[in-house]
Amino acid sequence: MSLNRTTVKKRGNKINVILITVMVFVHVFLGTEVNAKSVFNGSKVDQYMEKAMERLGIPGASIGIIKGDKIIYLKGYGVAGSDQVPVTPQTPFVLGSTSKSITALATMQLVDEGKVKLDAPVQTYLPWFRLADEEVSAKITVKDLLHQTSGISTYEGRATLVSDDIPIDDFIRMMKNVPLAQPVGSMYQYSNLNYDILGGIIQKASQQPYGDYVKEHIFKPLNMRHSTAYVEEAEEYGLATGHQTIF
Repeated sequence: MSLNRTTVKKRGNKINVILITVMVFVHVFLGTEVNAKSVFNGSKVDQYMEKAMERLGIPGASIGIIKGDKIIYLKGYGVAGSDQVPVTPQTPFVLGSTSKSITALATMQLVDEGKVKLDAPVQTYLPWFRLADEEVSAKITVKDLLHQTSGISTYEGRATLVSDDIPIDDFIRMMKNVPLAQPVGSMYQYSNLNYDILGGIIQKASQQPYGDYVKEHIFKPLNMRHSTAYVEEAEEYGLATGHQTIF
């Protein structure tokens, strides 16, 4: 299920909200035919979705239900933006933090190729990497970032979501004043900053922009033709406008 409730960044910039993906299972793996003999009743799904959207204040959503290797239901609800364009199963939505799984996959691909080592310090790939405590910064490893055990707090990761559009390397350089909430490796804390740093490592180790690497090594092999890390491309596909609840 995809919900349009966030914002996106411009091409080549900071990747907190990184991947804009058309959540269309039809085009990814399964063809375009829904099993005509299916006895699945979508009316209850529709009722659930409509009530949930009203309760949560969600302007637009889409859903895909798969059983085994068959699509049994695809539908869009509501609108994709202020222009009132209806949401369809082909409407692109911001993927949000699910992109961390894609970042982790990209990292592990580079590990398999011998270009990244899990136990290597971040500074092996980004020698200029520093947090508020320079000595401790040198102890943070790639594995710590993947496991969310770097010591960087959840709060620090959330605080950056309102940052202006900044290239990844420049954004990582701005972390020089970020404090550690816990000793490195001692505690799990979900933080967006860990995966921002991984984005920088991916770029350095692959010698490709993050978005280009993901497109070439993940989206393209999976035939995800309408998935992208670049907002300009997503807009060409009809990207849904992001929304954020306040008060």
